[in-house]
This record gives sequence, structure tokens and C-alpha cells, in this order.
Amino acid sequence: MEMDGIYNGLQKPSEDVYSTVNQPQSRRARAEQGDPTAGKAPPYRRAALVLAGLCALSVAANIFLTAYISNLTVERKQIQYRHSELEKNYSNISEKYSALDQYCPITDTSSKERVCKACPQNWGLFNGKCYYFSTDRMNWTSSRHNCTSLGGHMVIIESDGEQEFIQSQVRRIGDFFWIGLSDEVTEGEFLWVDNTPPSTTYWKVNEPDNTLVFKGNQYPNADCVVIDYKAASLQSWGDGLCSVLVRRVCETISAIPAG
Repeated sequence: MEMDGIYNGLQKPSEDVYSTVNQPQSRRARAEQGDPTAGKAPPYRRAALVLAGLCALSVAANIFLTAYISNLTVERKQIQYRHSELEKNYSNISEKYSALDQYCPITDTSSKERVCKACPQNWGLFNGKCYYFSTDRMNWTSSRHNCTSLGGHMVIIESDGEQEFIQSQVRRIGDFFWIGLSDEVTEGEFLWVDNTPPSTTYWKVNEPDNTLVFKGNQYPNADCVVIDYKAASLQSWGDGLCSVLVRRVCETISAIPAG
């Protein structure tokens, strides 16, 4: 009796068996039936792949740009260094050419012939140095800059012989002249334009007194030194107001050494 029931069950499968067999079609089956979505990745996976590719390209571009900018920075520094060197060379050449014109001016424009002298034009030679006694007047600071622009500096007097030479020239010209000595930085501490103290001085009596007497009036803060052409001896220095317009004595080296 029990065997017959089993057999009958096999002969007539239940609806549950059919429902189990009748599952949704596979991707392959759907593809064979013409389903366009069969065998393709979902949209979100394609978007993820695209983003990953863009990220990779972005990283590669950043690496390339970083390297490129680094190379440009190195090249820029090299160009700046070369430019600086060229400027130095140009400055040196300009100074030498300017000195050549001063000491060796062209005397014949057709042949460009130069005649070299010990001192620049309008400068006087004494003991291996060249001196310029100006014809115009400036304040002390402008006088200092002017002497520098001429290739020298305001005179620094270092010996009796030099003082005597300069004193004789200003006496002959008949005017006051600035020299390169002042106490503008520290009151009472007189220094030459090269920041050295004087090894010997030639002050007039009661000088320096830090005042300027002009037409009976006294003016304080007289910090810059002039040579008085009226002095009868080598003691001819006096301090005056740096703003006063006075002639100047400039000094530079000679193309012909002393001796």
C-alpha cells in the first residue's frame, strides 16, 4: 500500500516540483532571446570604472606638471644667475670704458687715436693722486655723491704735503672748499668718507666749535668740514653747516704711480 503511493507520486509530480524547475531565465538564455541588458555590467560599475580612469589621469597629470614646474624653476634660477653675471660684467666694462675715456681721451676723431694722461681731464696730479677742484657749488652730501660719480671720492688728507698742496690751490682760487670729513653720524667724532678717523688734523684756532658764524649770526650743528682759503698757515680747517653750498675737492688714483 505504501509503495503504490510512492509510485503514484512519481508518476504525477506535484506543482511544487514544476515551480522549482521553472526558475527565471539565466543571462545566457535571455541573451539568446535578444535581451539587450544581458551580459552587460550594471551602470554604476561603468561609472566607477570611468571615475577610476579619470583619477589615474589626474594623478599622472599632477606628476607631470610638478616635474615640469620644478624644471622651469631650476631654469629660471639659472637664467637669473646668468643675468646677474652679465650685469656685473657690463658694469665692469662700463667702468673700465669710462676710465679709458677719462685717462685716455680720443684726440683725433678720424683715427680714433687716444692719448693717455696721468689724470682725467680737468684733474691735477700731485704725488701719485689726481685732484679735482670744482667750479660749481653744492651742499656736502651732494658734493660727496658728485665725487663718486666722477670715479673718485671727496678728498682724504693724509699728510702735511697733501694739506699744503690743497691749501695752496684753494688759496690761489680764492674760495672755500668741502673736504671729505664730517661728524654727521656721531657728534664730535669726525670721520673721513671711508669711515676712518683722521691721522692728523689741521683745525683753525677754536675749531671745531659745532657752529657757523655768518654775518654776525651763529648757526648750530656745523658737522661738515671746509678749508678756509684765507688761512695763512696749514691750520685751515673749520666746521660748517652741511647744507651750505660750497665748492669741493675730489680725489682719485693716478694712472701713473707715484715715485
